[in-house]
Amino acid sequence: GEDGKRLKTLEVAVDESPPAPPEDARIIGLAYDFGPDGANFDPAITFTWSYDPAGYVLGYVAEEDLVLAYYDKDAGKWIELDCVVDTKNNTITALVSHFTTFAIVGTITPPAPPKPPYTPTPAPIPEPAPPVTPAPEPEPAPPVVTPPV
Repeated sequence: GEDGKRLKTLEVAVDESPPAPPEDARIIGLAYDFGPDGANFDPAITFTWSYDPAGYVLGYVAEEDLVLAYYDKDAGKWIELDCVVDTKNNTITALVSHFTTFAIVGTITPPAPPKPPYTPTPAPIPEPAPPVTPAPEPEPAPPVVTPPV
């Protein structure tokens, strides 16, 4: 706890209106406010969160890109934690040093633009070369006949 004593109780409540995630991300599932406020952990505690794999599909979020994040009220932004995502058991694990609002956050990967349909370009048809006609041979000049005199 804040005074170095063990916590007697833990508080967990759904955050009905969590702060907006970063522009390129989405909160997956619900955000939860963990308490009591001011509780700090030294050393940090291991925090494992289960998720529903059907919940991250919308918005093009890759399962392996899911992270646990907490909202830093002083900084006014979500802070992503170093996490281990277990895609087989659908869990995310991180070390947590204090209680606040936590959520699973996923970065949206936009879909690849559709490839334009393949339109084959016909190869130009080569025009046949004009036949080569040999130059006409000059006709021999007719013999000159000279009448006898």
